[in-house]
Amino acid sequence: MYAGSLVKLRAQEPGDAELYHRWIHDPEVIEHITFRYPMSQPAEREWVESNGKPGYARAVFAVEALDTGQLIGAVELSVDQPEVRRAVLGITLGDKSYWGRGYGTDTVRTMCRFGFDEMNVHRIYL
Repeated sequence: MYAGSLVKLRAQEPGDAELYHRWIHDPEVIEHITFRYPMSQPAEREWVESNGKPGYARAVFAVEALDTGQLIGAVELSVDQPEVRRAVLGITLGDKSYWGRGYGTDTVRTMCRFGFDEMNVHRIYL
C-alpha cells in the first residue's frame, strides 16, 4: 500500500469490477481516458483480475480515499520505453463526488513517487 495525504493506492480486487463497470459507462468519467467502449461485467472482472498480476513494466492500483476507505478510482503506470526509463501514467477518478477536491492531484503525486522510487523510471508523462 502506498499513501498520499488524501488517498491510498492498493492492489485491485475482483470486487472492484462492479464499480469500475459502472464508471466506464458514465460519459463524464470516460470523457478524457483512452477507454471508450462498453464492456460487460464479466469482461470487466476478467480485466481487473488480469491487471492484478504484478510485473516490471506495469503497475495498476485501486485508489481509495484515506478518510473513508471508499474506492474512488484507479491509476496505472506503464513503462513504455524501458531503455530510456520512461512511463505513461493513466488515472480515472470514477466517483464524481471526489472531483475538484485534490484527490486526483494527490493520486498523481503518490503514483509518481511510486514510479520514481520503486519502478526506477526517470520520466513520467500523462
